[in-house]
Amino acid sequence: MPGRTVQDNVLLGTHGRVRLGFLQDMLGTPSQRRLEREMNEAAMEAVATVGLTDVRDRLAGSLSYGQLRLMEIARALAGRPELLLLDEPAAGLNSREADRLGDLLLRLVSEHGMGIVLVEHNLGLVRRISDQMYVLNLGRLIAGGAPDNVTRDPVVIAAYTGGTI
Repeated sequence: MPGRTVQDNVLLGTHGRVRLGFLQDMLGTPSQRRLEREMNEAAMEAVATVGLTDVRDRLAGSLSYGQLRLMEIARALAGRPELLLLDEPAAGLNSREADRLGDLLLRLVSEHGMGIVLVEHNLGLVRRISDQMYVLNLGRLIAGGAPDNVTRDPVVIAAYTGGTI
């Protein structure tokens, strides 16, 4: 939502955890107020985790493309998942932004114990952060295993370079 702040956008990611009924929400019960505080704390924590604290109160529409991608990840983190599923998070990022994204993903794994499933074409990023890597070509699995082994596989090289084997 470009017309809302970064904080408001990230706060949306917490709503999947809401367990209050309509009446509790309408009446502003103590449990409803506590939940709102917890949701705001989760959103602020997610914003800080991705490094956007300094732009938390800016409108999302004023962010750079790289900052928008980080905001999207923060929104997912606000729900406090154990497993983060990311589809092409580095798409459109320059190399510096992709490196920053890689640092963030590695931190999520090491500091938060989070699992990450990444669908990504940026091979450098995938190799850097992955323990296991699987390559699909035309919807068919052509290789899997340790990133160094997979990226040296002749079938993978042919698929990426347009060659045939």
